[in-house]
Amino acid sequence: MPPPDPSQPADAWEHYATYRRVIDAIYAAPAHFASRTAIEGIAATDLQTLNT
Repeated sequence: MPPPDPSQPADAWEHYATYRRVIDAIYAAPAHFASRTAIEGIAATDLQTLNT
């Protein structure tokens, strides 16, 4: 099976502005949450950073 093609819709697509807002919201979401939970010395909010 070939890997997925990470293509984006054309800028002229009528829903492109909504598409961009959804993508921006997904990337901004982790910045809106805070946690004091520590997992073996690592703050839970740092787990995403360690995964990238």
